[in-house]
Amino acid sequence: MKHPFFRTLKYGILLGCGVYTLFWILLVLVYDNPIDSTPKAMDILLFIGISVGTTVYYKLRVAGGQLSFSEGLVMLTLTYCSLVIMQGLLLYVTLELSPGLLDTVKQMRLATLEAEKEEWISRLEKPSDFAKLKKQVQLLTTGIILWQETGFRLLVGFVVSLVGATGLRS
Repeated sequence: MKHPFFRTLKYGILLGCGVYTLFWILLVLVYDNPIDSTPKAMDILLFIGISVGTTVYYKLRVAGGQLSFSEGLVMLTLTYCSLVIMQGLLLYVTLELSPGLLDTVKQMRLATLEAEKEEWISRLEKPSDFAKLKKQVQLLTTGIILWQETGFRLLVGFVVSLVGATGLRS
């Protein structure tokens, strides 16, 4: 693990996880519902920035401007996936340590649905689907929230890794 590639990868992951942890702590302290807060959506940009930044640093500072597709793909994928895993762990710990947060998330999502009821009904196939949508929100669990938060980010990470590795290769 003394190879510069692995050293850069390790420090990029550690730095990225530390930055994301600080970001999450700030969200938890500032917002009643950090899961659905507007700045929470910026975590994808944070993940992309840290992953690409680590890879660019390796290419320019460590590898002398040379980066193969496989090196870029591995570095981008592992950094991004590590950040998603850290996000999932922090989210799980937060939901377990504050059991009222899950109820807050449900209440806020239900209130948003009610406030935008006409718009939702116009989008859905049948008006009875709105009741099903409300029932799904009422049945939210920690596992469902974790799946919703991490699943989409992993998909984005896959695309970012392929595009980034292709774009950064030399």
